[in-house]
Amino acid sequence: MSRPKLAFILPQYDAHSQEHFSHTVRTLEVLAEHLDLTVIVKRWSGPVHIGSAQRVLLQRRRGPLRALELLWLVLRARLSGCMAFFTHYSYSGAITAALVARLSGARAYYWHCGQARQYYPHRWSLQRSVLTKKLGDELPLNLCLRLSHALVTGTARMAAYYTREFGVRGSRIIVVPNDIDLDHFPQRQTDPSQAKAALGLAPDTPLVLFVHRLSPRKGAQYLAEIAARVRQSVTDAVFLVVGGGPYESLVKQQVAARGLDDAVRMLGWVPNRELSRYYGAADVFIMPSDEEGFPRVLLEAQAVGVPFVATDVGGVLDIVTPLQAEYVVSKGDTAAFADKVVALLRDPAFRAELSAQGLQNVQSYAVKRVAPLFVERVLGGLA
Repeated sequence: MSRPKLAFILPQYDAHSQEHFSHTVRTLEVLAEHLDLTVIVKRWSGPVHIGSAQRVLLQRRRGPLRALELLWLVLRARLSGCMAFFTHYSYSGAITAALVARLSGARAYYWHCGQARQYYPHRWSLQRSVLTKKLGDELPLNLCLRLSHALVTGTARMAAYYTREFGVRGSRIIVVPNDIDLDHFPQRQTDPSQAKAALGLAPDTPLVLFVHRLSPRKGAQYLAEIAARVRQSVTDAVFLVVGGGPYESLVKQQVAARGLDDAVRMLGWVPNRELSRYYGAADVFIMPSDEEGFPRVLLEAQAVGVPFVATDVGGVLDIVTPLQAEYVVSKGDTAAFADKVVALLRDPAFRAELSAQGLQNVQSYAVKRVAPLFVERVLGGLA
């Protein structure tokens, strides 16, 4: 029996990427074992290799010709027999794929998983910032949601969010969780003290890790306050901050203003494939985000065996155990957040219990399990 033919539109490819797109590439490699897969890559850096994909089509043009080139690549995929298009976040990719699919009898699916509505201006105005956000973000997203045959998102709470905030009918929403390659983020086999020593830290240093984009959505503005509160109780705690972004300078200023230069180490961007060494050294992982959908950083932490404190945003409560949920606090509540971090730093036995739960829980999100689920839920009717 022939395999379903899928064209997947990937916004970017970079083997050294610091962001979640590196996870998506691994997902594609596993999906290619189940599908006849064409990948359209919109932006790329260095050689592009997606193992087992039947076709990889690269956008090469710049300027206004890019839109025509994208249309041509989508048409090429359709002419090769692709009956389904799946776009990961890209507005232009989703709109182009949906139009081609609707005009040619194919199906278009759009992945989106984030709480975008809270960052849109409530009213239209002629202010540049309002017009930029409305025309460059809100309007294209609404077009993607309306034109695509179905929205694919990561959790049940996120599905309800799109129905409530964007009016997407539940019958047009498919839930498929994010995944993780457990070989890329293996369970740590050595005591964290050895990994700490490899990072130049004393083996008994209480270590707290943050890995994310330094932006208001990801709670960067809370990092210095959380660190200051934790240090009041655990005076030798060290925070490793991995990531860059628009709030990097602000975080550095806040850290300096609070006299925390010895407590907070800013490491900047680190390629995603190198993150496991930092998780391996951490006693606690923190995610103080104001906005999320399905945060892969929590999968990364669980895969390595690091307990976490996180905020109740997006679909977080859909992907944690009841015990882990006790360490999920309201967003913006830095006092409660810091108290949870302190409690974990002071209780190694309970950290070990949470670690064991995370290691078991994350198995459900292994890419080898999620890929067949994707095929079943998204493409089952095309087989």
